[in-house]
Amino acid sequence: MTESSVASFYDEFSTRLIRDYVHGNRRVDAQLAFSIGAIPPAARRILIVGSGCGYEARRMAQRASADSTILAIDISSTNIARARQLQPHPRVEHRQADILADTIEPPWDVILLPDVYEHIPTEDRPTLHKVLHRLLADRGSLVLTLPSPRLQAYLKEQGQGLQVVDETVTHTDLAALAGDVGGVMTYFKLVSVWSVNDYMHVIIEREPDGFDPACAQTEAPIRHWRSDTWERRLWNALLSRSGIRRLQRWQRRRQVARRLGPAPEVMDPPGD
Repeated sequence: MTESSVASFYDEFSTRLIRDYVHGNRRVDAQLAFSIGAIPPAARRILIVGSGCGYEARRMAQRASADSTILAIDISSTNIARARQLQPHPRVEHRQADILADTIEPPWDVILLPDVYEHIPTEDRPTLHKVLHRLLADRGSLVLTLPSPRLQAYLKEQGQGLQVVDETVTHTDLAALAGDVGGVMTYFKLVSVWSVNDYMHVIIEREPDGFDPACAQTEAPIRHWRSDTWERRLWNALLSRSGIRRLQRWQRRRQVARRLGPAPEVMDPPGD
């Protein structure tokens, strides 16, 4: 699989990302809530790998420290162009880059891989680990969301729903990543989005305060982040039953049409 073929796939996939932005996507909502909750208050330099059309980068900039900077990279030139038009923010730089091949300036306090790691070919993981080891600050952290092995097995059995590269990632693979970047897995949780335990949320930290590295070998959730509180669930339920969601979709349709031009295909609801 060549870099150009992967980039071409995500150029076309960009339309799906815009549809998700307009209509909402529960996976993205869970991913964003977790990622924002996982950003330490002291983080000043944040790198997002596979930033798509920029929604997560802008939300991160709104919630992170006022003196933080965010670099959002994506292999797709279409994604980056749309992110600059649709989700601009003064503290976010959108840059087309391949994390495996292009030079990124270190260090970064937080590196986010939102549903990205599974799209790295297995044979390229050692290269990625070396890059992340170089980029991560001495007390930095990696924040990952990715599908569980159970979900990947189901999608492969169904023969649909997979992207151009879509590998299975296990807890053992994540532990190897932690070791290769000189960190420990301080958080691991199976999350139910579309079905039971279909996604994994993970934090890997270098030099975590007051943490016993032996705990990184456990399969249970390692440290609790309050990103899925009862208050949040209640609020989401109220939003779903009110007209706010419809108003939000209407506003986002207008925003997309105004900034990207007429594009009826991105206004249709996503297929899943």
